[in-house]
Amino acid sequence: MLHNRRLTRCSRADVLWSILLFVAGQLGLALAIERWLPELRDPRYACRASQLIRRTAAGGPQPLSIVMLGSSRVQDGFDSTDLEAQLSQQFGRPLIIFNFGLPAAGPVANLLHFERMIGAGVKPDLLLVEVAPVLLGGQEGVPQEAGYFSADRLWQSELELVARYGLPADRLRRDWWENWFVPCHGHRSAIASRLLPDMLPPWLQLCGDREADASGWRVRNAQPLTAEDRRRACEYARNDFCVPLQSFQLCEAACRAQRDLLARCREEQIATALVWMPEGKTFQSWYPSYVEDQVRRHLRDLTAEFDVPLIEARDWADEDDFVDGHHLRHAGAVRFSQRLGREVLLPLLHVERERWDEYLASLEYHGHRPTASFASRPVVQERSGMLVR
Repeated sequence: MLHNRRLTRCSRADVLWSILLFVAGQLGLALAIERWLPELRDPRYACRASQLIRRTAAGGPQPLSIVMLGSSRVQDGFDSTDLEAQLSQQFGRPLIIFNFGLPAAGPVANLLHFERMIGAGVKPDLLLVEVAPVLLGGQEGVPQEAGYFSADRLWQSELELVARYGLPADRLRRDWWENWFVPCHGHRSAIASRLLPDMLPPWLQLCGDREADASGWRVRNAQPLTAEDRRRACEYARNDFCVPLQSFQLCEAACRAQRDLLARCREEQIATALVWMPEGKTFQSWYPSYVEDQVRRHLRDLTAEFDVPLIEARDWADEDDFVDGHHLRHAGAVRFSQRLGREVLLPLLHVERERWDEYLASLEYHGHRPTASFASRPVVQERSGMLVR
């Protein structure tokens, strides 16, 4: 009997110590994520942010910096590395050109990523902001990109921000605290992706984009593509986008997030331009006419309100340049990026930095691409690598 009692007491003590060790481990992991392992919070963002912060935090005079925010269209289509090298050589000075495209990121995510960058001390000279029309839509006031925001990817201070734009605040707040108290479950995919990535299927891996270089670019979609491959990819895209476009409703919260981002750029004195990324003719045919009219009216109001240009690159790529009608293949990304550099960025670089806002405001929207009012531009001559005005 005495022996049984001792075993019972030992068993209870073992259980109690196991519970205490588990709780202590969870609290330690939660604090580690908050203080030392932020990449476990949002690996996709952190991977790129660490590169950009490292480059802009270097001592000494900082080069001019251009950052492009957006969705996977930007991630796949903006060859920032080659463009940076090319424009730095043509301009005669070092530049930072950075691709900050992340899958499914629309107006609310762009605003969130902007606030994170500003909080980390990153303040680009020019911010290019993608406008993806399908991500301007939503149902019952909830933006189309709502699925992008899971509680495990947000910091507590960001819950209030996303709640302003139609995201379910109560659910996100409840999930956030559950994830905080049991981070081994809430962040299980991020932890497993970091420790044992090969054990997870590709759609569960949250490694971020670790192969992206110092300009946020990784060569994508460079492999040969057969007609059948393209047909199948376009069919997937049609299933994903055709129905939402047919029932499209311009979302007030998404549009407000765009306005708030432009207002924040004005507060921070960051020059800004909107970019409509290339789309294939097949993809364009999925837009009902009333949807395109709604989007264009919104964009015209936005550009007029904030004196920013819309760089409409929608027709800058041929059908063969796409994987699925809206994600560029590598060759298409190179052509798009070079044209953006040639027609927009290089002329802007030859304007005094203090006059960038004035120059960008002079770009007139004509429905195809921006056309500069050259009368407002200072005369620039290049002599022995130096810019003389």
